[in-house]
Amino acid sequence: MQFKRIRYDETRNARYLILMIYLLFQFSFIALNYLENRYTDISVQMQYIQYVLPFAEILIFSLYYKGMGDPLKSLLSPIWFVVLVSVAIVWVFIFNSYHSAYSTFAPNTDMIYMFQILYFPCFVELYNFSSIGVGIGKLFMKKGTAIIVSAIFYSLYYYMYLINAYSGYPYPYDLYFMLDAFAIGIIYIGLYVLTNSIYPAMTLQMSLILLGLFSPPFPPSFFYTLVPS
Repeated sequence: MQFKRIRYDETRNARYLILMIYLLFQFSFIALNYLENRYTDISVQMQYIQYVLPFAEILIFSLYYKGMGDPLKSLLSPIWFVVLVSVAIVWVFIFNSYHSAYSTFAPNTDMIYMFQILYFPCFVELYNFSSIGVGIGKLFMKKGTAIIVSAIFYSLYYYMYLINAYSGYPYPYDLYFMLDAFAIGIIYIGLYVLTNSIYPAMTLQMSLILLGLFSPPFPPSFFYTLVPS
């Protein structure tokens, strides 16, 4: 079976196909996050599916869309990748120094945790909502609009945490949570647009999450500005 790769502007049906695939992936992430947090007996399976979705996006869009090189370029940024690695090394130093001073946790355990979050949620979320969200979304709308739409999808993704732990976010903190999620989504996606790389946003998200290790009690999410721990 041969796949005909198409440009988004070749035919109206082609544009609709790419748009439907784009929306399917966005809502799939949101639905999987809901199921992961709603049903503990299948949470691991739902998370594993999220792990492979970026590769499914790369495969499917590469088969059907000639312009897939744009989102893929976000992974080919050696300078920003070096920055990410450098910041990760700094965090390794912090873990070892803190452990030596207070002997409160094992640095090796937290280094493993750091590498885990670099892939999920950092890479998985930011590739979908930044590289795909803007790289594909801008085919159908202005780039600024694509950023806002992607941030809305990002906030809906985290809204799944809210509706499964609603008692922890009484009014008006539920509204603050959504505003916070939207705002940090704008920051992450904006960083991607400014640098054409997901590594700066990954660096920021990783650092915000790791700050939680030094911020008792551990925050319910890594949105710090409006929602109390």
